[in-house]
Amino acid sequence: MTSALLEELGKLEDPLLIHAAIADAERSKVRAACARHPAHLLARVACVDTQSGEDFRFHLDPDGVTGWEWQRDLLDWWIESDKTVVLKARQLGITWLAAGYALWHLLYRPGTRVLAVSINETEAAKLVRRVWVQYQSLPTWLRNGVTVVK
Repeated sequence: MTSALLEELGKLEDPLLIHAAIADAERSKVRAACARHPAHLLARVACVDTQSGEDFRFHLDPDGVTGWEWQRDLLDWWIESDKTVVLKARQLGITWLAAGYALWHLLYRPGTRVLAVSINETEAAKLVRRVWVQYQSLPTWLRNGVTVVK
């Protein structure tokens, strides 16, 4: 915590106000991290895959042991590159990762437009649904003030 925040907390007498001030400071730090890199935002996504009904979470910690850490490398590659082409197998979570990356752009890069392209409209709608369920899984304070208009 910064000395300025500690000084402000010293002026508060109500424990609830102190707790709220600390929570706000922590949220600000998390929001700043999410704005810097999508992995910080995606680490907070916890949703249900609408197709399989399974719980879905990203495991982008480079020091983790889940076997999915390579997704962080792919995410970094996307950030560094203007254009990428990925030849991949199925069931690797890359579609989820791309949907999460699109969500990060939509929330933290104002003016971004995302185009969902697939083999037909039904499949493209599934891509949009993945972005939507990830968005809905985020706490309101991480949605960066975005309001969705349908």
